[in-house]
Amino acid sequence: MPAVVQYNGLKKLTEEQQQILKGLTQKYSNKLMRRYAAPKITIKLDTQKDKGHQINVYVSLRAPNFIARASQMDWDIAKATHRAFKHLENEVNKKLKR
Repeated sequence: MPAVVQYNGLKKLTEEQQQILKGLTQKYSNKLMRRYAAPKITIKLDTQKDKGHQINVYVSLRAPNFIARASQMDWDIAKATHRAFKHLENEVNKKLKR
């Protein structure tokens, strides 16, 4: 069963940024699928117009036995997405070590 990915605020991005985000999300969701059964990934986007269109990427993962969240803000959508997913992986590893 594939990972369920829900996007919030996708219309705030340009078409090119949407393609970058979806590609990176697919890559990381496939990676998460190998570790967890049926993860639900929620991606919430927000742009800060007063700060020159900085992009906030909020990522949350719902697995059967825990919930993990991470966020990252950057000017570049690819960098913000990579960092948010890396932070999410670190949060998951911390929760599983307990």
